[in-house]
Amino acid sequence: MAVFDNIEHALKKVGSSLKDVVRTRVIIRNEQDSEEVARVHGWVFGCLNIKPAAILIIASILGDGSLVEIEAEAEIGSGDNGILSISDLS
Repeated sequence: MAVFDNIEHALKKVGSSLKDVVRTRVIIRNEQDSEEVARVHGWVFGCLNIKPAAILIIASILGDGSLVEIEAEAEIGSGDNGILSISDLS
């Protein structure tokens, strides 16, 4: 859940929110974590009543002992900034 808190914080800095997320890329190190990560992803966005396009990638190349990385793209509703790409910086 901390990953989504980080993404939300970054989005708020530019006047956006998780409700503006249109696509996510979730990269996990261990295949056995896929169900739990997908469940949390669904819960977070389900609570907001949105369904961003999503892809889940299993890759052992995550660095620094990371187990999950989530990239989110958001379309800022009222700005003219177009698509904003946010990578989790945990």
